[in-house]
Amino acid sequence: MFNDVLYERLHNCLETILELEQTFSDTTLNGCGELKELFAMLKDSLEKLGKLDYEAADVERIEQAVAVFLQAVKPTVHRLDKKLYSGRVLQ
Repeated sequence: MFNDVLYERLHNCLETILELEQTFSDTTLNGCGELKELFAMLKDSLEKLGKLDYEAADVERIEQAVAVFLQAVKPTVHRLDKKLYSGRVLQ
């Protein structure tokens, strides 16, 4: 049975990771085809989410994995953001 709440939770997990693509693509992805492929797979998975059935335990596991991933990449994202936006002036 399809569960809208579980779908939204899972969708948010994938969207959160995909939001990092721009940060990585400006610098890191240029030489890393594997990372580009992973982002492409995530985008493909996002499109297929509506066709799947979810168990709450599976979604919780994915949410925990995303939280661990975000903690792991936080220093890198922070460093890249500083590098990307240093010297830019808001008008």
